[in-house]
Amino acid sequence: MSDKYNNETLRQQRKAREEFLKLKKMQNGEISLPEPTAQKAPETLKEKSENFWYYNRYKILSIVLIIVITAICVTQCVMRPDYDLTVTIYTSSLVGDDDCKEIEQFFKNISEDVNGDGSINVQVINCSYNENGNREILYATKTKFQAIVASEQEYILFITDEYSYNQMNSISSDTNFFDDDTLILPDSFYNLCESKDLYELPRELFITKRIVSQSVLNKNENVMRSYGAADSVLEKLKNVE
Repeated sequence: MSDKYNNETLRQQRKAREEFLKLKKMQNGEISLPEPTAQKAPETLKEKSENFWYYNRYKILSIVLIIVITAICVTQCVMRPDYDLTVTIYTSSLVGDDDCKEIEQFFKNISEDVNGDGSINVQVINCSYNENGNREILYATKTKFQAIVASEQEYILFITDEYSYNQMNSISSDTNFFDDDTLILPDSFYNLCESKDLYELPRELFITKRIVSQSVLNKNENVMRSYGAADSVLEKLKNVE
């Protein structure tokens, strides 16, 4: 056992010495470095395809990703309904998403085909929140509402409560955001959801409009069309019990 071990040790030492001497000769120029082997050019269609994919795969994947994202955005724009009326819920008490579907139906019954496409489409956007709830959810909801206020200028009608109404109107010292003319929602508004055993709606809600007369929005044809539709709905609501 000892002789075998000693022989293996001597063999490794001899090999290491040979490698060291070979390296020294290369450094002194006594032995020239081997010429690099020329890479064989791809010949078959399969080899060319594999070679192309290897060097361009990241570019190809990036292009495919861009195409997919663009297709999704275009599809969403094409498939998005042209709403005749949009109502945004901004309350300091939570409103269930299923309730919003019933609220859409409630306003659909008193709305008109504003865009003339032969159907009445109503959108209800839920921006209700719980002031004492999860801070991340609260921040996300208020950010969503701010984005709507800033970009969706055709959204005129808002369902709100006293707290949120006063909060929005106190943001600017120059002008209010909401109209002073508010309308208490009728009992049938609440009954629609309660009759289907949905999330209980907060009480003492009212509906109002955003103010557009004191801004450049009143020169926007689409905004004024939405404003007229909102006025029509409020007039009809006065006769709803």
